[in-house]
Order: sequence, then structure tokens, then C-alpha cells
Amino acid sequence: METNKKQVVQPEVSRIKFEKEIAEFLLIEDDWRKKGVICLKANFPTIEFIFIAPHTKPQTVAFGVSIDFTNYDIEPPSIVFVNPFTLEPVVVKDMQVGFFQVVNQTQQIQGLPQQFQMQVPNQILMQGLNDRPFLCIPGIREYHNHPAHTDNPWLNHRTRGEGKLFFVLSQLYNHCIPHITGFNMQVNFSLKQF
Repeated sequence: METNKKQVVQPEVSRIKFEKEIAEFLLIEDDWRKKGVICLKANFPTIEFIFIAPHTKPQTVAFGVSIDFTNYDIEPPSIVFVNPFTLEPVVVKDMQVGFFQVVNQTQQIQGLPQQFQMQVPNQILMQGLNDRPFLCIPGIREYHNHPAHTDNPWLNHRTRGEGKLFFVLSQLYNHCIPHITGFNMQVNFSLKQF
């Protein structure tokens, strides 16, 4: 997938950081593959991945992403959700999975003396420009560029490991794949008459 973002950081600097991220990924690529995270290709400044739900039957491709490291790490990486087969960007309605952040919430039920802790999933896949989905978490370019997050700039997160490839893959995996319990499928067969 081609990037439309202008490179303002010296390309050699971003390339060295990009190659370091790739090298770190390759050290544990087999572990990611066992979890269903498969690298399709890596060409500076982008890396394409597919995410498979290995615990479902049949095992199914859940989604694809193109991660863009243009201007890394002055800017965080960008995540573009893509069709896993064509690598073309998708719109929100094309996403077949959700991304959730589970938070503990205390609830008081009338008539009972104690409070209860409940785990509530909050959807963190949002609709961005041109109806494109974006992952609403710090460390992702679309999050920091969103007008609602001007009070949480990337530079507050830059040195904490957020935005590294391992962090991005972990967020994509943890907020989606474990929440997939199965798929609803409908299959229609039609036999050609001879």
C-alpha cells in the first residue's frame, strides 16, 4: 500500500528505525504466527499484516492492516485497515470484527448492600475521515491526529514504547482476536445443470 504522507524526517533515520522494528519482529515472528499474526510484506515505510483467529473453527482471517512508519518516530505509526487479500483500504461497514477495551465498572443494584464489579467492553474502533476505521488508542497516528485528542500529544507517549511495532501488533491482537468466539456464516451452493 502506498503512503500519501510526505516524509519530513531524514529518510535514512526513519529507515534505520523501521529496520530495527522489523528485526525485533523477526526475532519473535514464529510466536506471532502461532497467534495468527502473519506478516505479508515489509517495504519501507509500510508493513502489511493479516490477523487470523486461530481458535475458531474454521480458522478465519479476521482483518488486515497496513502499518505506515513514515516520519517514525517523530510521528507515531499509522494503521490503515485493509482488505486482507487486495490490501486496499476498507471502510467501517466492511469491518467484520470489533475492537474492545475491557474496563471494570462498579454497579450498585438497588436493594442489595454491596457493589458489584462488572467487566464492560468499550468499542475502540472508530469511524474516521472518509468513513475509514481507526483504532482509538494512544501510540497510533490517527488517534493523535484526531481533534478530540489534542490534549494528549504523541510526544507524551513517544519514549514509553507506544508506537513500536510490538506495541501496535499487541494492541491490534489483544483488543480483537481473543474476543472472537466464532463467525456467523451462510453458505449457498448452486449446482450448474449440464
